Amino acid sequence: GSRSNNSKTDYVRSCFNFPKIRKRYNHFLFLIGWSVFESEIVLSGCTSVDWNPLGFTAPLTVQKVGTMLYIKSRFDADYDLIHRVALTLGTYNEIVNPNGTRKAAVSDAAPATAWSAGIDIQYTADDAAPLNYNGTYIGGNHGANIVQELTATEHGKTVADVGSKWLDGANVKWCLIKVLDTNKLWFVSENKSVYPAWSFHTAITGNTLIHSSGATNIDSISFSSAALTQLHPAVNHQTKKVLLDGLSEITDDGLYSCNSLDIVNSYNITNPAAVLNYVVSQVGGTTQPAFNGDDIASDVWRTLTYRYAENGSCTIVDSVQVLNPISLGYFGFTQAMGLTATNRQLWQYIPRVKPIAGTVKTWDFAAGENISGTFEQCNTLDKSRQSAGSHGANRQIVCRSRRTWVDDRLYAGAIYGYSLGAKNAGD
Repeated sequence: GSRSNNSKTDYVRSCFNFPKIRKRYNHFLFLIGWSVFESEIVLSGCTSVDWNPLGFTAPLTVQKVGTMLYIKSRFDADYDLIHRVALTLGTYNEIVNPNGTRKAAVSDAAPATAWSAGIDIQYTADDAAPLNYNGTYIGGNHGANIVQELTATEHGKTVADVGSKWLDGANVKWCLIKVLDTNKLWFVSENKSVYPAWSFHTAITGNTLIHSSGATNIDSISFSSAALTQLHPAVNHQTKKVLLDGLSEITDDGLYSCNSLDIVNSYNITNPAAVLNYVVSQVGGTTQPAFNGDDIASDVWRTLTYRYAENGSCTIVDSVQVLNPISLGYFGFTQAMGLTATNRQLWQYIPRVKPIAGTVKTWDFAAGENISGTFEQCNTLDKSRQSAGSHGANRQIVCRSRRTWVDDRLYAGAIYGYSLGAKNAGD
């Protein structure tokens, strides 16, 4: 589906809906390919640097600088394309995140140097898509949206009170899971379901919590505001590997050359009820209980492989195993922020899709739509919107253009764009 509004940094997301499922594997492939529509695409041109055991000229030059990877490939006769990928970005779950795309004049400069001199094509900060189940986004850069953050000025609670239980005005039990500072506290309600299933209250009745059990400081908590927020970190058992040509792992900073680069990020999504049970078991302690300990039970195992190759293409293999029964909304799989389109038009083409009647207008993506201005959410992957006799949309193309789509015929006048497609790996 597509999600956007007036911002040019909105998402293009691929997602699939499934009913409630139990333990199973799902493997999907997602392909993001960059193209220049005016010039011939050059398939090689980068010079081998450090790692090239077979002696071939490789299409990718990779530079590792701390937790950042810079991946340079040829874009056209005049420009190189540089992807930046963050191995950790300070997000909730510290997962791998694509972190932008630039083009720079062809040169022998190291990828990080070329990046600094480059022009933004796409800014990305949240392209690692979550899953959606049990009524919340979770995984990727998200945690379950079940925490009540209370503002309670000079509340007097300490880490020794973490894990204690409190009652609101409707006698619902709430567990103190974290003391943020002298004025803010995190609470999660009792689990409304039977473990390992989980569901939680998302609003506190009244503005006072009364002690029920476990606290060292049993004084009632009066709060001035409550805000719903995410339980994070939400993943454990996390591993990351960077592999040249799928074989040689790199860990040191430096320059490397390869035909393809695999960035493999594997993690489990923790069960929030298991997190709550663990925190309660630690009441009276002297340190904040971790939400992501490897001994905390998980709902989902997930492995993503980002494979970068010639022409700046990126194939994402997303493998998911469900470990506990969940009520699935959809697998997010991948999402892509919009192209940088200052002073240019942004067009989107999605084949095999019927026109979609929205509140702004009727969107005919099969004919190409200008999405530069006001836009709205359109679930283009819904089966009811597939063209007759087709298998439904399996790709979309977004391009930044000088002129209109109709005048551009076969993309004449377009500057650059990307295509994003998906298929079941079992097909």
